[in-house]
Amino acid sequence: MTIKDGKEVTEEFGPGPFLLALSCNRGVVHDEHTSSDKPTKLLQLVWMTGDQSSDCSFEHVDKPKVLKEENYEIMLCCGSFRDVASGISCKQNPSVTVLVIKMSPGSIFKTDEFKDGNVFVYSVDYEEKRGPLVVNDREVPSANVADMTMDASNSQLKIENHNDHSVSVLIGYGKPIQPKCKKLLMFNGFIFAPTEDELKKKEDEFKQVGAERFGQKPSGCNLM
Repeated sequence: MTIKDGKEVTEEFGPGPFLLALSCNRGVVHDEHTSSDKPTKLLQLVWMTGDQSSDCSFEHVDKPKVLKEENYEIMLCCGSFRDVASGISCKQNPSVTVLVIKMSPGSIFKTDEFKDGNVFVYSVDYEEKRGPLVVNDREVPSANVADMTMDASNSQLKIENHNDHSVSVLIGYGKPIQPKCKKLLMFNGFIFAPTEDELKKKEDEFKQVGAERFGQKPSGCNLM
């Protein structure tokens, strides 16, 4: 879909799986809905890149790349993994990697490709299909996030599915953003800015212009 000059052009996609990669420059207010009552899973990747939209790189991807292995399948959502490129990358921080791994009962996933950055692990299935995972020999309760800092001397990530059903696991990896941003929760979402003053300016702008015009620039904002 494309939002330009305050007007929305929409297209219908499906069935999935598919990814929505969004290059939002100064920010964006958005929502998604389905055209049917069927369950829908949507993974969004959002980069705020100042005024440099070229900092993000999106190829046209009809379907996410999927690596099928003996006890699990890996869907590449961002970055590269095992020498396979997803087609979606951040030029500012090429380390950013997002995977969704469907693990069969009793399976173990291992990798040492994540080095010198932060990793988080999260079960993304519906509540009845979630279950505890064992991440680097530590049990993580259902629907909880495990996060850790990796380094070159100890970069192994190991995830074990001890459930009697398959579990889909989201893995995010990347080097920390510098400088760190502040976060403000409002309007059922988040606003990010480098300082408290900038947060206040964005909050005031939102209250003044509303959701439809918040963050807009004359050139508009493309969603890809």
